[in-house]
Amino acid sequence: MASDSGTILRLCLYFACCLPFASALPENIRPYPLDVTVSGFQAPSLPLAVRNPYLSAWLPGSQVSNLPTAQAEFWTSKTTLGWTILAQVDGKTFTLFGAPDGITNTTTATQKSIGYTATHTIAELDAGAASIVVDFFSPVSPNNHLRQSFPFSYVTISVAGSSDVQILSAIDDS
Repeated sequence: MASDSGTILRLCLYFACCLPFASALPENIRPYPLDVTVSGFQAPSLPLAVRNPYLSAWLPGSQVSNLPTAQAEFWTSKTTLGWTILAQVDGKTFTLFGAPDGITNTTTATQKSIGYTATHTIAELDAGAASIVVDFFSPVSPNNHLRQSFPFSYVTISVAGSSDVQILSAIDDS
């Protein structure tokens, strides 16, 4: 029994002391691969604009597969936020996020992929001739309290494949 606890202690010390420095080692002697992929994991919600519990917008996990028709929610999931992002590509209007009620004559963009990290949720969509990347970014600065106190989150939209694109992002307060 003492041998098992000694082994566990040595492993804990190894993970605590050695692994943080593994990225500095040459690739051929790293103790583990740095490219880690997890599949089959479904997060309950993806962060869109998150600054604190009172200022946050989340994409529910059940709506992840279709961003253009998804509705952002407050963290309690009891309040839907009226956040819409539209793109007009070569004169045709596409819904990129949050299909709005009462707006007609729009086409739903086709979602190619979506991914997330602790600070980014990034979606790739096709809208007509344009390939569009929507990046929801909520910066975290744990060592800078002033910067962390600013109530800002960012949405960056990148477009390729078409030169005539206009973007509209609107948040309805009702």
